[in-house]
Amino acid sequence: MRSDLRKRAVSSPGLLVALLSALAMTSACETPTAPGENPAYDPTRLTDGRLYRWTLGAAVAIHVDTTGQGATSQGSAPRMDLRASVERGLAGWTATWRYGELRPRLVDSAAEADVVVQYTDAPPLVAWDVCTSSIATSTGRTVLCAAGDTARTLPLTQAGVPGRVKIAIVIDHAMLSRQPALDAIVAHELGHAFGIGGHSPDAADLMYAAPTSLAPSRRDAATLRYVLHRPASLKL
Repeated sequence: MRSDLRKRAVSSPGLLVALLSALAMTSACETPTAPGENPAYDPTRLTDGRLYRWTLGAAVAIHVDTTGQGATSQGSAPRMDLRASVERGLAGWTATWRYGELRPRLVDSAAEADVVVQYTDAPPLVAWDVCTSSIATSTGRTVLCAAGDTARTLPLTQAGVPGRVKIAIVIDHAMLSRQPALDAIVAHELGHAFGIGGHSPDAADLMYAAPTSLAPSRRDAATLRYVLHRPASLKL
């Protein structure tokens, strides 16, 4: 590990990563590159060339906060089904993996979760200030904080409750008008949560900065598989 410590924030319409120190590279023999896999676009463009991912085969626990879902307020539309969007997004990504690279599952509480998903107007499940970064308003964003070569645990806002959340996804309901639009944003943010720290330049891809696709393209799938089989400089 490098001895110099530095603080860096990287933000985009789809991804916010607060890098709080230089990241150490893991051994190249730890997780070999999958044969024949090359990324269709740069999966580290938004993270200054640094690659992050979960351990191969990890059972990634995801909690979807449905606080206020279906409620209405004067002049606003009912909140769309966030959990259903997450379920569809997970189905899309898991269908692209060839070796069971990850095993995502939904859990009932944030205390059990590695990833939390919620609307921006719901009470936050984790404390954002540990990232020491401003968060730009956008339809969706993914938040990940790093110190050294390991992602920080984002502390739960519920006092006295321990947690293990490494990534938070927040969706701005007010920017969306239809369930398919929510499906596209959620699936896109899940791509960031699984390890794609970049955006595709191709509008046909789910990981395009303003996604309209509802599921990963072949290019998205190849890019994430490449990430999941490469040595990571940041372990989740």
